Amino acid sequence: MRAGDIPFLDIDVTSHLFDISEYMPEPEDEPQEAESVVDRKVIPDALLPLQLLRSFEANFNVEMDTLRGRFFEVKEINLDASVSAGALNVQNLSFSSLRGGSLTMSASLIPDALGGADFALSAEGKDLIFGARARTEAEIQQLPLSDLQVELAASGETVRDLASTMDGHIRVIGGAGRTPNTAFAFFARDFITELANTINPFTKSDPYTNVTCTVVLLQLDDGVIKGSPAFVRQTEKLRIMANVEVDLKTEKIDAHFKMTPQKGLGLSISGLVNPYIKLTGTLAKPALVINPESILIEGGVAVATAGISILAKSFKDRFLSGKDPCGKALAEAG
Repeated sequence: MRAGDIPFLDIDVTSHLFDISEYMPEPEDEPQEAESVVDRKVIPDALLPLQLLRSFEANFNVEMDTLRGRFFEVKEINLDASVSAGALNVQNLSFSSLRGGSLTMSASLIPDALGGADFALSAEGKDLIFGARARTEAEIQQLPLSDLQVELAASGETVRDLASTMDGHIRVIGGAGRTPNTAFAFFARDFITELANTINPFTKSDPYTNVTCTVVLLQLDDGVIKGSPAFVRQTEKLRIMANVEVDLKTEKIDAHFKMTPQKGLGLSISGLVNPYIKLTGTLAKPALVINPESILIEGGVAVATAGISILAKSFKDRFLSGKDPCGKALAEAG
């Protein structure tokens, strides 16, 4: 390498087992409160690492038989990526999971003429496990498996720019299984946990949720995430549907949830379910309307607000009235 030349790195890694479990923190039985993000945005206004990418060139070729963490293990990891002329290209990143699932993705970050960059990501997954924390082999074997499809594109100089210009779609199709109701222990005991428990009150008393199917259908257009429905789930006790709109420019949220108890639960159990819930506010300061008596939960404080019985009119009941609400949502989405 001559003086003034851009450094070039050729990284070739092969490993039978790469174990990082001892370097990962132990889970807390009683998670601490999350730091408040009131009065600031969640999506950072951080510059993309374009200057760093211009400072070197590289080829990456990584092959691992097994990557092991404290609560996960993936196999057959392959990474093929390069940095050249300031552009990052991930030609292939793929792995297999314990239960035979697989994920393949590619991504790029390419400088444009305006001082920013064009971002693209494509991912395809089969029989993946999402959002559930299983502690035993028996729990792992009973988790629902999901298929994933993601296509995203954006441009800008910062992370916030990318979010504000994002186009594409995200689709998740989940099958039947049993999930531990400790899944949200990954998060601090905050609004996310409050929302999950309000949507499905049975998580407070039942150690597991028996899931029949789950569908996530999100469309992104110039930084606005929309889905109508965005989320459909059928469990042993509930049918859940959500219409969602999130503007990533302003971070404003407008989400409506409808919950229908399954037939045969009995009035005493069915009475635990809030039929309509509205999520409003922003990503930094969300607020939850949890019942028709106009009570707003904002930062843990109940506040009077307008009634939400009108929410019922915003839902297409055909998704929840048939035997296969997930199938109906997918058929309409095409």
